[in-house]
Amino acid sequence: MDKITNITFTGLDARTDAKLLEQIQKEYPIAEFGVLMSRNWGHNGNRYPAPEVINNFLGIGLNLSAHLCGQLAKDAYKGFFEPTMNIYPAFSYPDFKRTQFNVSPYEDLYMLAGTLKLKTDKEIIIQQKSPTMMYTKAFNEFMAQNPHNEVTLLVDPSGGRGIDEGLDLIATDHKTGYAGGINEDNVEEKLRTLLELETIGKFWIDMESGVRTNDWFDLDKVVRILEKCQSILKEY
Repeated sequence: MDKITNITFTGLDARTDAKLLEQIQKEYPIAEFGVLMSRNWGHNGNRYPAPEVINNFLGIGLNLSAHLCGQLAKDAYKGFFEPTMNIYPAFSYPDFKRTQFNVSPYEDLYMLAGTLKLKTDKEIIIQQKSPTMMYTKAFNEFMAQNPHNEVTLLVDPSGGRGIDEGLDLIATDHKTGYAGGINEDNVEEKLRTLLELETIGKFWIDMESGVRTNDWFDLDKVVRILEKCQSILKEY
């Protein structure tokens, strides 16, 4: 099944066991692990590990994605990765194959979309609460400014809050991510829905709050979800 590209689990933190992560990655190559990055990481809670903690996840074969938040996301949207790299040197490592911009959809900001000053092979993900972003001038402008990068969209009505508001689907061949309240109780239903829809092309799913216990990243939940997804994917 090549319709689904990744199953992403966002929010690695200081208690995440890197050796167990490595084992999980080997058993489930489709898994991707997201790291939340913010200039204010020290005040944003467990989901935002210290920059030095991220080094534990490098060089062990993980599929990693960097999820830039706040001012770091705004700077990146305007083309500047330097602020991120100054705080998170790990960002430049090839382990981070994708980077997501978690930024509020204000038109005045989107109209400032710039060419990425740092040449990068990373796939760029623009987080949006509604799939209508795909058809706005702003998203198309960012893609036009960066023709050498793969630019994709994550539709996340919940915005990382873990609230299930249903899949906000978009009919497109453009690779698209879906998030918003996905967890081990509903992942099978949502995955089947996405796999069976002929109106969408390649996609991935992303979970954040749904794989936490007492706000710590829970590898047991990750494994249970991957087991369920693997069982479904064998049918397609």
